[in-house]
Amino acid sequence: MERTRTPGQIQKAWDKTPPNKPIYKADYCKACTYKIRLREFMVTVLELPEGEVIEAVDLGDKKGFSAQPRGNKRLALRPKGHGYDTSLVVYGKSGRVYPFYLRAEGFNSNNIPDLVVKIIGPVPIGENLSVEGFEGVNDKGSKVAAIPLSNGEVDKAINGLGNTNPKTPDKDFVAEATFDPNALRGWGKYKLWGSEELKPETVFRDDQFTYIRFGDKWKDIELPTAYVVVDKIDELVNTRVQGQTFIVESTRELITLKSGQSYLCIEYPGDEG
Repeated sequence: MERTRTPGQIQKAWDKTPPNKPIYKADYCKACTYKIRLREFMVTVLELPEGEVIEAVDLGDKKGFSAQPRGNKRLALRPKGHGYDTSLVVYGKSGRVYPFYLRAEGFNSNNIPDLVVKIIGPVPIGENLSVEGFEGVNDKGSKVAAIPLSNGEVDKAINGLGNTNPKTPDKDFVAEATFDPNALRGWGKYKLWGSEELKPETVFRDDQFTYIRFGDKWKDIELPTAYVVVDKIDELVNTRVQGQTFIVESTRELITLKSGQSYLCIEYPGDEG
């Protein structure tokens, strides 16, 4: 449906707007969701931190919004109307996950839209947040670190899963957790329902993460977004990829994967179930 353009839709809030008002800068935050105000018939440019490279993007409402790449670390965001909102999740090659809340407002809004959104804070070399297989060079020519694979019994126990434990960044107050192959369990216990195209070969867990192994099916599906249910509300959770295994950094009883219109619910009845 094409909307009819009529005169008189100039946004009056721009009449006395300072030149820097439409530029929104936010420091990188591991546990934050960035809020972006869009406006119909206007484009907003989203820029990730220095040294980051966009690997994948998940947009909640593809009919109401568009997100187009503009270089290695930029996206052009455009709403196709007004009066609604959605979520955007951007996955960096560093291993970081950037969640955004998008709101589309109309010409009569009293708020100035964000025309440029910049996430500030470089991606340190050696931060060890990259996923295996993505090692390379970023848009500034610097090396992007990748998590090294372990050898020996750990690789054999989980059939090529490798070192699933993320390294702790320097000065991080959270201690690094040691991967224990003896803690792996849950094979055949998970209850799955939802879209057939997202159903994996197997699901298992340890005391920290949930491992969703897709096998050869992995190459044919889009990277999903993972949510956990907290107080009956879906909350975004960090994920990583190791080979053909999708690693969800949570062991909640109910995990939901979403990719476009497809979804998959993964429920663990418990060790005694």
